[in-house]
Amino acid sequence: MTTTCELATQIEERIRRRTGGRVQHVCVQIDDEKVVLHGDAPTYYSMQLAVAEASEQFPNLEIVNAIEVI
Repeated sequence: MTTTCELATQIEERIRRRTGGRVQHVCVQIDDEKVVLHGDAPTYYSMQLAVAEASEQFPNLEIVNAIEVI
């Protein structure tokens, strides 16, 4: 069984791969109701890719996007 910490680490890696490493300082927090994404993205498109990846992995949870476009 995968722990929440392991799952968050896996999603962080999937976001890095999907965005080609463009989202820096990726951090994913997961609880019973939501997934919170943190990090720095150079474009809105990169940010959207990260959100899309999380949404695909957690279709039944709220995705809170705290990624900053810098």
